[in-house]
Order: sequence, then C-alpha cells, then structure tokens
Amino acid sequence: MRIVAPTHEHHEALIALALDRSPHATRGEVEHPFAEPHEFLGLQVRMALADDSGLLGWGAVARQSWNPPGSAVLMLSVAGAQEGRGVGSALHHELLRLLPPGTTTLRTRVFEDEERSFVIARHWGFLVEEHSITSTMDLAGVHAPEPPPGVTVELRPDLSLPDYGEVDAMLVRSQTNPEAAAGLGLRLEHMKEPLPPAVSLLAVARVDGVPAAISWGQLVYGVFYVAYSGVDPAFRGRGLATLVKQHAAAAALAAGGEIALTNNEAHNAGIRAVNDRLGFRPVSGTFRMVQDLR
Repeated sequence: MRIVAPTHEHHEALIALALDRSPHATRGEVEHPFAEPHEFLGLQVRMALADDSGLLGWGAVARQSWNPPGSAVLMLSVAGAQEGRGVGSALHHELLRLLPPGTTTLRTRVFEDEERSFVIARHWGFLVEEHSITSTMDLAGVHAPEPPPGVTVELRPDLSLPDYGEVDAMLVRSQTNPEAAAGLGLRLEHMKEPLPPAVSLLAVARVDGVPAAISWGQLVYGVFYVAYSGVDPAFRGRGLATLVKQHAAAAALAAGGEIALTNNEAHNAGIRAVNDRLGFRPVSGTFRMVQDLR
C-alpha cells in the first residue's frame, strides 16, 4: 500500500468512492474541498493505493475558513471491500502529520448507521459533540407566502444589506447551536457568494424594519443545502422561522432546485417542528465528533 497526494485527475474517483461508501452523503458536500479549496485552509489530501494502483481509500484535513484558528476537520473514506486491512489507520496516521500548524481541536463526522466507523472514531479519541438529523423536502410546489403586517422578507444573496452590522448582530444572537457555543458561530462574512456551480441564497425577515430572522443555504446540483436558519430571541414565537425558510426555499426552486436538505441537532425540537410543518422528512442521522489534541 502506498499513500500519495492525488492530482486533479484523481478527484472524480475519490468522490465516487466516498459516495459509494456513505450512501447518505451527497456529491455537493463530498466535492466541496475540491470545488472550493479557498474555504479549506491548509488543505491536505492523501489517497491510499494498492500495489497495482487500485484506490483503497482517501482522506483530507484542513481548517475551514469559517472556523477559528486551532480548529481543523478530518474527512476519511475507505472502500467497503478494504475495511479491516489497516487502510483507514494508515491514512489517519499520515493526515495527523499534515494538520495545519497550531491545530488543537479536530472534528469529523460519522453517519449514525455506520457502527464500525463510529467505533473506530472513538478508538482514535473522538467524542460525540452533536447528534444531527438530516431531513429533506421536495421543492416542487413550494411558494413564498405574503408576510403579515409589519413584516417584510428580502432576498440578499450578494450581502448588499444597508444595515449589514445590524443583520450580522441579529445572526449572532439567533444562534443557540452547539457549534456556536464552541466558538464556531456563523457570521455574514461566511455567506459570501461561492464559486460555480454553487449558488448562495439568503433571506432576511424584518419586523417594522428591524432585522429579526434569517435563512441561508447553497444550491448545488439541484440540492438546496439549508445551512442555517435562525430568529432573534426578541422576535421568536411569531412564525418568522417558517416564513423566512419558505422564502429561501421558493428562491431555490426558482433557481432550479429540486430538493432541500438540512441538518438539525436531534434535541432542537423547535426548528425540527418548523421543518416538519414545511414538509421536511428525516432521512439519516450524523454524529459530529470532536477530539481535543492538547
């Protein structure tokens, strides 16, 4: 077995292996590091090859641009037929050597029905940080309802907000997810227009002109990845989460979207209830895992 850095010509084979290994994964998220490497700082990719050059598995490490220094992410996939042969361990060992300088926290994810992968991740020192549920919704027939009196919804995918600072502050206040508590909170600067074929979609709701709710995601290959939706605590209980998500979904449909996909913490009953009303249905679960390297 040889571990080497892939070239651009290998990327399609790497993506295919990861999708075959994890049926719940989508092409847009698997190819993200290759399609937008500027968002993965210090990106290092390695693949394991058999002596006859057959692809056994691959992995990558990087610091995602929206995360603070010291936090890195590990991605690793091994061909199903190669499990138990030390391929994952060899890749893991090599990738740890290539972590961005100063890395103190390493994150990864495992689908909840991949029991073997979960056991291996725990063996490597990862602990569960969040149990996330992935839900999907068909975008056909989605529409943007008329807001109630005093409420407006605007689409600002280019971030041309006249009150950028106020909207950014509302975004920060709205976040109660584990990532935000860990210092990995989302900011407007992280929502800048991605490289094609991805398309950014951002909807902002206001109450009497005051920023009150936000929904943001990216459309890739017909899949609208709803990355975040939130409401300022001062404006909760008014149906704004449902409203702003409907407007974002309608914009995704108009841009060619076919389905919407979102992830929510398993115990976040509020947003999961909103998704249920909108027509989202759970399809898989993910353990987001973290390791303190200190």
